Amino acid sequence: MGQEPWDCFFDILAAAGSGLNSLIMMGRLFTEEHMAEMISHPLFNLAVDIWSTRVDGPLSERTRHPLYFSGHITYLTHYARDLRLLRLEDVIRKMTSMPATHFGLRDRGLLRTGAFADVVVFDYEALSGVATDDQPLAYARGIEHVLVNGTPVVAQSEHTGARPGRNLLRSSS
Repeated sequence: MGQEPWDCFFDILAAAGSGLNSLIMMGRLFTEEHMAEMISHPLFNLAVDIWSTRVDGPLSERTRHPLYFSGHITYLTHYARDLRLLRLEDVIRKMTSMPATHFGLRDRGLLRTGAFADVVVFDYEALSGVATDDQPLAYARGIEHVLVNGTPVVAQSEHTGARPGRNLLRSSS
């Protein structure tokens, strides 16, 4: 648009008008040092503020960013496996039971009798996020099995077609 970046940003927001809530914005806000400091803090939950997507169909047109396909993978591979900033079990706790507790999601985030069985089985050494800015629509490698509410959704690295997920509401107690 031939403008200073902030002028362009605010012009886009203004032009959206009543459609502002349909804009999807991504930004790179933190340096590697900021990320390392944040995620290693004992109270920091590891999460990615995105929704489910696909590499094809209507959702793929709205989610053209690598974060949708490899946000959590980066915590496991870059920060835990490569940099050894956190132990694998700490990363998994910060991605599962810690946010479930924080957001009041009862019977989620832990493997125990009576809890919902949301499980991901992955090959830690083969795990990699292959989505890039140039090729954002790419599923991660190394994910072997996924169970959602106890139902296989990925089996032997292939989607089963099952869609047992549901919206989760914060519990009041």
